[in-house]
Amino acid sequence: MIDLPTSSIGKKIKMLRLEKRMTQKELCEDICSQAEISKIENGRNIPTIDLLQQISRKLRIPISLFFADEQVSQKLNEIDQKMLRHFREKTYGEMSAELVQYSNSTTIFEIRIFIHYYQVLLEYERGNIDFR
Repeated sequence: MIDLPTSSIGKKIKMLRLEKRMTQKELCEDICSQAEISKIENGRNIPTIDLLQQISRKLRIPISLFFADEQVSQKLNEIDQKMLRHFREKTYGEMSAELVQYSNSTTIFEIRIFIHYYQVLLEYERGNIDFR
């Protein structure tokens, strides 16, 4: 079973609905009840994939938009935890190799910037950056 980030999906639905100047009643028309939309937006109900598809069609957005930020956030957190561990343990060789591996395996801009940040910190820690 997929663990959906329900509160963030609900917040995104609400944000997108408001951006498109839609009421809950307009969004739920021919999909579900207004109460259901309200519960989803407030994080009290978990939308099904079918319901998310219908909502995304009504909002005219790709369904992947509901998951993108959560996936990026989880990946950034994973990288951050690993790099902080490398700094604490001073395992810079392993850190450098992992950063190259991450860099080669992603095209997501936010993750690439985050990787570059750690690459600069690593070079600074190794004494390879001269501020003169």
